Amino acid sequence: MQEKYEKLQENLHSLNRVAIGFTGGVDSTFLLKTAVDTLGSENVLAITIDSILLPRKELEYLKSIIEKLKVKHIIVKVKPIEEILENPVDRCYHCKKYIISLMLKTALEYGIKTVVDASIVDDLSDYRPGLKALEEGNIRTPLLDIGFTKKDIRFLSKQLDLETWDKPSESCLATRIPYGTRITEEFLEMIEEAEGFLYSLGVRFCRVRLHRNDIARIETSIGDMEIIMENRDSIISSFKKLGFKYITLD
Repeated sequence: MQEKYEKLQENLHSLNRVAIGFTGGVDSTFLLKTAVDTLGSENVLAITIDSILLPRKELEYLKSIIEKLKVKHIIVKVKPIEEILENPVDRCYHCKKYIISLMLKTALEYGIKTVVDASIVDDLSDYRPGLKALEEGNIRTPLLDIGFTKKDIRFLSKQLDLETWDKPSESCLATRIPYGTRITEEFLEMIEEAEGFLYSLGVRFCRVRLHRNDIARIETSIGDMEIIMENRDSIISSFKKLGFKYITLD
């Protein structure tokens, strides 16, 4: 484990100055922290692409991480392009390609030529068309190249006293909508408010997935099932007010 960490430091040191795509998740927080410790905060730029696809609670959370790391942070607010809103099977490719173009442009404005992404080995086991966009954009992926897994990063994050070490994995709100269903602001608001209600009950992890435009399928951990069942009636009432007709639990 220590050998991987030292290789990461060597890799980052060779880049001199970097811009890092920052989401506030386990992987990007670990990468950003390591970059700051290795290169100094003056040589690191964190870039967050903000749109209606990013949950508001995640935006506020990542801002709190930035304050603790004391690194320059740029938030680029954009509207998703049509190729993303159409929600094709390769939506993630179009989204990542768009994000990369914005990050490269922003990095150059600050005199930085190298953009680094926090993809890891675990990403290779899922359907991730966005990885193709990283290759096309010549984006550096040191965690992936060195062989870091989520388990590695959680372990090292705990050693570095990062509060994200046990943070549940997050994903953009678009992943809650099935391919082929157009992504609308109305759907995203329904989903985000529904998840927000569940979190307010004390649930630690959840996804509210949209089906047939009016079905909410709640995905949660076994540990959170009890909270869901204890609050069954209030959840049904709240979700129906948001526009869902049927609520299921997975």
